[in-house]
Amino acid sequence: MVRIEMKWSLLNCGRLFPAAIMSLSFGVPPASSQSEVIAIDNFEEHLSDFVPMSGHLFVGLGLVMASEMSGSFQISDLQLRSAASGQPSCLLLTSRDGRYVASGSVPSSATHYAPVKPPSERGWSYQEPLKEYDRDDIAGMVFDAESCSLASAKTAIPIKLSTEPDTLIVQVNSQRATNVQSKAVRPDSSTVDGECSKKSEGSSRAFDTVCRFDLGKVGVGNLEVFIRRVPRSGPPRVDQIGVSVGG
Repeated sequence: MVRIEMKWSLLNCGRLFPAAIMSLSFGVPPASSQSEVIAIDNFEEHLSDFVPMSGHLFVGLGLVMASEMSGSFQISDLQLRSAASGQPSCLLLTSRDGRYVASGSVPSSATHYAPVKPPSERGWSYQEPLKEYDRDDIAGMVFDAESCSLASAKTAIPIKLSTEPDTLIVQVNSQRATNVQSKAVRPDSSTVDGECSKKSEGSSRAFDTVCRFDLGKVGVGNLEVFIRRVPRSGPPRVDQIGVSVGG
């Protein structure tokens, strides 16, 4: 734990070496073609009142427009791309209250963001209930993993909810931490501070905190995002996830 906290201190001083922060490397895909759509394989979605508490720290990554974050979530706005691995990528979606959960496989050919094809001719099963959520109350990410489990995720791609996003959001489960801080390390080793805030209204069983980064500052490319949590007791904890922004 001391070693991890020292890493956060080095980030504050701008002294974390490039070799340490570039351990995960992802390609930046080309610009999207509006004529293409992505068909999600093995798509499953559920809406339930039986909600287990999430045990994951990083629950979602999203590219949104700041002015639209409190607007109604529209699943028809969802755009995805795969990780640049040559293999299908996993997709997970969940609502903050944990009632809505969806999963599927994004084909490896989807190397740039494109709209998602509804899973059936009837469209999306829960399109209307999902409109009751704010945009940042639905978390999602695409990632490479041996199994579709966040615990084994190796790379992470944000979902895209706005045509011209200006904000990267990171949705996390603070596990009742008294304070949450965030930093992004850019490819040139410079750091950008995020702004984290807890969601106080409604149920927060999947995640309770949203950290925001200005896309104009973090730029496009391969980032390392660090989250520092101060628990009610015990030493602070720092966790990290590699994020590919672009495409």
